[in-house]
Amino acid sequence: MPSYLEFKGLNHQEFQTNHLIHNRINIRGYIRENFSIGLELRNRILFDEGRFNSDNGYVDLSHYFVNDSKFKIHSMIDRMWLKYQKEKIEISIGRQRVNWGINTIWNSNDLFNAYNFIDFDYIERPGSDVIRFQYTGDDLSSLDIVYKPSTFINQTIEINSSVIAALYKINKMGYDFQFLLANYYDDIALGGGWAGNIKNAGFKGEITYFISEDSSETNSTSLSTSIDYSFKNGFYILASHLYNSNGFSDPQQFDP
Repeated sequence: MPSYLEFKGLNHQEFQTNHLIHNRINIRGYIRENFSIGLELRNRILFDEGRFNSDNGYVDLSHYFVNDSKFKIHSMIDRMWLKYQKEKIEISIGRQRVNWGINTIWNSNDLFNAYNFIDFDYIERPGSDVIRFQYTGDDLSSLDIVYKPSTFINQTIEINSSVIAALYKINKMGYDFQFLLANYYDDIALGGGWAGNIKNAGFKGEITYFISEDSSETNSTSLSTSIDYSFKNGFYILASHLYNSNGFSDPQQFDP
């Protein structure tokens, strides 16, 4: 429905026009019986003075075809992987989505691809440059092991900050449970999650405890839970909660 808002006392010279056009190209290839490859590109055209976020992967796979002050054409490869799959085993290498989250909004267990829930124009979510091994059991159980190479420069010294993590899933008592253990940058991460029902309502949760390897740093806990319910008339409600032990509410503590 059209609407009208009256703005008074504004400087019309401050108005800006912002247009963003999205395009996505997804390519799949299959080599014999057990191998497959994937390539996905995220292409965007921006009419504005802003900039796109840089590629934070192990290799920068983004490029500006046009980078003028008010017009930009940008492309990024956010999926590029080679996968081997046979019976219960799957091995993949390259840029891919590693989704360990259970909750709809906040994901305390999602170590590799945590995302902003209100970033609704990026449905696919970013990928990570990893080597991944997955095993699927017969009793709804599975094992997922992921290695993410990473380095950073500290006073001209290159320091290894790679991540290696394992996630085990199992179904018991009508609930899906998962347990994770990770060497996560400068922390040891221990966590778990669950998904099930309380009567007719869905109940999910995730918790991760980060143990700092630096004795001067504080350990932290991240807990997220949610409950949802679907009515017979199609109406759906969801409530979610996030707790961060290292969080703060004073606006003055935010960086300017």
